[in-house]
Formats: sequence, C-alpha cells, structure tokens
Amino acid sequence: MDNAVGTGVAVDDARLMPFVTLVLVAVSVVCAVIDARTGRIPNAITLPAIGLVVAVGVVAPSVLIAGLACGAVYLCAFVFRACGGGDVKLAVVVGGAVGIPAAALLTVVLAAVLSLAVSAVTRRRVTAHGPALVGAAVLLGATVLVVR
Repeated sequence: MDNAVGTGVAVDDARLMPFVTLVLVAVSVVCAVIDARTGRIPNAITLPAIGLVVAVGVVAPSVLIAGLACGAVYLCAFVFRACGGGDVKLAVVVGGAVGIPAAALLTVVLAAVLSLAVSAVTRRRVTAHGPALVGAAVLLGATVLVVR
C-alpha cells in the first residue's frame, strides 16, 4: 500500500484502478455525447478528469504516461488545426482510462480510422471526433476483455 500524496489515505492500485477507470470512461462517454450533439467538449468536465488522471498517476505512473501519450498526439494535431482543444483534453482523459501507453496510442490510430470512416459514409469533411476517440477506447477495452 502506498500513501496518496499528502492525503493520509492509503491507496491500493488493485482496488483503486477499476473505480478510476469506470469514472474516466463515464466522463469520456458524457463528453463524446456532448461533442456529437454540440461539436464542443466542456472544460468543466474534462479538466477535473485530467486532475484525476494526474492524481492517480502519482501511484500508478502508467495511467499518467498513457494520458500524456494520447494527449501529445492530439496536441500535435491541434497545432496543425486538425482537431480542437477539447479533443486534446479528452485524449488525456481517454488515455488515462486506457492506462497502458501502447494501448493509448493504438486507441489514437483506431480513432483516426473511425473518424475517416464516418467522414466517408456521411460525406462530411468535418465531424465531431470525440465519439470516435471514446468509441475506439471502448472497442479496444472490450477486445481486451474478450481475449483475456
């Protein structure tokens, strides 16, 4: 057991992670629905979730690394105006939910494929990307559960 920074609360990775993952997935799904409806991802939802990713990263560094890896790819895309700032923040949350850096990067690739497919089917050049990102993470997570 480790002690969470300055809280005096004992944190056990094995018991904490399913709860954290569930919270981050729930937040991600809410953001994806809002993005699909409005084309925006609210800071009021993503910023506290990013704080959770950072806090959990203190005791489970792979969560923070996965969040940063996923977010870094989107930050590069944001610089080239290929996505919005909400997508960058959501990517950190989704990466943290995935919790494994390599799987987070695979999620990014699958999300790009899903977005391209949606654009091709709808014949729209611009689509909300949040649903593809969250859908990719859920799809990969379900695949891992089935394979195990």
